[in-house]
Amino acid sequence: MKFFTRVRFIAGILLTVVIVGMLTLYLNSIMSVARSYRAELAADTLTVGADYAGQIVKQNVGEGDTVKKGQALFSVRSSQFADSYKKNEINTSGLNFTVDTTNGDMILTAGANGVIQKITAQNGSYVSAGTTVASIDKSDSAYVIGRYRLAPPDYSRIQKG
Repeated sequence: MKFFTRVRFIAGILLTVVIVGMLTLYLNSIMSVARSYRAELAADTLTVGADYAGQIVKQNVGEGDTVKKGQALFSVRSSQFADSYKKNEINTSGLNFTVDTTNGDMILTAGANGVIQKITAQNGSYVSAGTTVASIDKSDSAYVIGRYRLAPPDYSRIQKG
């Protein structure tokens, strides 16, 4: 009888050690992972805007279109700009757009390769000076933004970078 009591006692201890070991492994693996409750894909964004007030007379792109750096996106007709341009009052080397020399229209171009994310002014629209006409998500700049709920002990595990 004493033999069976010792066997049950040893078996009980072994079973307890195995259960505690498995729970320790499980809890360590659960606690070492931070789970996101919300994630979204983002990219570096460039804006395309008009430096002078005018009317969009030509729209070459739509939302979701892929563009190359320097590609013509919009033509903006501005009498103020055209007058200053004809009188050589504007240094064209510092402009962030090109100029149609035949009629003095501003040609807004893509500043980088990417995808047109949003267009805020359509063909025929009047835009004020400094207005954003479109935004471009740059190619090869996509990243994920994650939102996490962390417990206080989790903060000590966060490493810079």
